[in-house]
Formats: sequence, C-alpha cells, structure tokens
Amino acid sequence: HLEVGLSHLSFVEASCGHKVEPTGLKTWWGKKIKMGHFTFNCPKCTKEWAWQEMRKLTQITQGEMPWFERKIEQLTKGRHDDYKKCPECCLYVQRIDSENLCVPCLPCSKKKEKVYKFCWACLREWQGDTPRMDCCDNPLCTATATLLSCPVIPDGYDPLSGCPTFRACPNCETLIQHTLRGCNNVTCPNCANYFCYRCLK
Repeated sequence: HLEVGLSHLSFVEASCGHKVEPTGLKTWWGKKIKMGHFTFNCPKCTKEWAWQEMRKLTQITQGEMPWFERKIEQLTKGRHDDYKKCPECCLYVQRIDSENLCVPCLPCSKKKEKVYKFCWACLREWQGDTPRMDCCDNPLCTATATLLSCPVIPDGYDPLSGCPTFRACPNCETLIQHTLRGCNNVTCPNCANYFCYRCLK
C-alpha cells in the first residue's frame, strides 16, 4: 500500500489526484524496476505515471538518480518511441501521448522556472503550437528527425558499415543516401559539395 494513514508522513499529489508517500513509493518503484517493469501505474486508479513524474513523486536525490537512470536505460533499450533523453538535462523522459511530439521535461521546467518542452522528433526546444504529431516549427525538424531515427548501413558494405543510411551535407544540410557502390566520397546534388560519407569531410 502506497498511501498509509499515519499523520507524521508527508504526502505528495500525483497527476491523477491521488496522494502518495515518497519514501514508500520509492521502495515500490525500485522493486518494480528490479522485476523488469518500465511502466508504472497508480495503484488506486491505474493511470500511468510517466518516468519523469516518478522521479518527482519519489523525490530521489542526485546520488540516487544514476542508478534509476541506468536501469531504465537497460530496460528500454531500443524503445525510442517511449523513452528518450531530454536534450537539455540528459535525463530520461517518457512520452505518454503518442500523438503529440511536444514533451515537457519536469526537471528542466523546475530549474528554468517555466515549462520547458522539446520536440520528440528533432530533440530541440519546442517551437510552435501544440499538440502536433507531424513536426515542430524548427526549420530543420523533419531532416533532423530522419537523421536521429534512421537505421545504419549493415555489415558487408565496408567501409560504410555502421554509418547512418542518411547523411546531411556538411555544406548545405541536404539529406543524402549513399548508393553503396564505389568509394566513400559522394557529391551533394544540391550544392555539388564533394565529401566523405563516413567522416563528412
């Protein structure tokens, strides 16, 4: 039980409206993580609590933070639709609303004393109206999102194996794909810049 009827305990209110006791919640959270869970629901109403809300509710210290962050990184490896690092503070943030690319970061909002939001696609500070699920108003949002999410060239295409399947021209930022034939060097179709696909020089 997370809510104990003892007057000397201090409670905090979750986003669902239910009150929880931070120390007991932290113990429960740690046990859940050790069991391999990476989603957490209010035991009263089953509303999902985001990872960043759990950090706030449990009032974990800076010293405790690395263990929790390391565990969630291990548990959510490859689940980039659900968990990403905030581009500002580098702490993990969970996106609950899959139809909105605008995601707030609670620690950054507290530090800046205003709501800090970033784009889930391009990982830059949010620009424009919200909610949106296509892109934000950062000029290079779509291109950056493609670069961040594209797969890598598979083994067998040395020396390009491991490179992203898309590259941005270092001169004009046009997105380019290598034909996987010939040498490492490519010519940008937009500005004619000739550069190495691997090192971008």
